[in-house]
Amino acid sequence: MDMRVIHYFLAAAREGNITKAAKRLHMTQPTLSRQLAELESELGARLFERSSRRITLTSEGILFRRRAEEMEELLAKTKEEISSGEELAGTVAVGGGELLVTSVFVSLIRKFQKEHPHVFFDYQTGVTDRVTERMDMGLIDAAVLVRPFDSVKYDSVPMLAGASS
Repeated sequence: MDMRVIHYFLAAAREGNITKAAKRLHMTQPTLSRQLAELESELGARLFERSSRRITLTSEGILFRRRAEEMEELLAKTKEEISSGEELAGTVAVGGGELLVTSVFVSLIRKFQKEHPHVFFDYQTGVTDRVTERMDMGLIDAAVLVRPFDSVKYDSVPMLAGASS
């Protein structure tokens, strides 16, 4: 399995139609159908329910889509990190909930960006379990979390709403 085939799968899943996805990918419908069938064979699972005009994801297809999107994100992040050169640049993925302490964190980000204008932050909100799951997958670099979370597994620094520095 390679990223090209994963890209094909995602295009088909997003379009909900193999013919439309093939046109978007500038390939023939039979070629795309064959690639998707080979992917299903490799995974040992049906990813799509096919009808005459539409395709829908099976439960395995839904799981694979989520993982495929994560793989695409990681690949893009890796390419960006590698191509950024010597100057501190790139995107830092930060996760957390919508908390009062977030304003303190945002002020720290602004100070950092003044010194490093080519570093950007992608703030992803979610519940603690989802944020830590994305950290485990390498999709989030740092997080602002509220307890309970595994403070042994994740290095933590307390943030106080009134902190200034």
